[in-house]
Amino acid sequence: SNFYVKNKAGTSKWWYGFHLNDVNDDGGIKSVQLLKSGKYFTSCKKNEKSFWICNNGGQISKSTPLDIKITSDKGRSVTARNCITSLDGNKVMKCNTNLSKGSAFTEEEDTAASTSIITGVIAIVLLTCIIIGVAGYCFIK
Repeated sequence: SNFYVKNKAGTSKWWYGFHLNDVNDDGGIKSVQLLKSGKYFTSCKKNEKSFWICNNGGQISKSTPLDIKITSDKGRSVTARNCITSLDGNKVMKCNTNLSKGSAFTEEEDTAASTSIITGVIAIVLLTCIIIGVAGYCFIK
């Protein structure tokens, strides 16, 4: 299946933010570039909240449709032609391609999964401390 681009709310002519959803690969996305008519336009950087931000001095808003080139951590890349057709906030656009290997993932889901693991570890540590405290209290009595 093809991957999707979901625009961030608040996108303006000065910056363009989006999530990548359902990208096929065994890892993450290393880089994202936007192209206009197949020629390099601008690069995007990943925000700590799992979305990508691109800025090009106010020129992005004048430039749709745009191609998007994604490169995975494993070095695989693909370019979806004319995928970005709007810069409106929360707009979802289905691209015409995807990376060829691995299973589909959504970057937003990856972040949630790692947060759940951290929460689970903290819960186990706290539970262990409570059990040791109760056992110690009973032993002293």
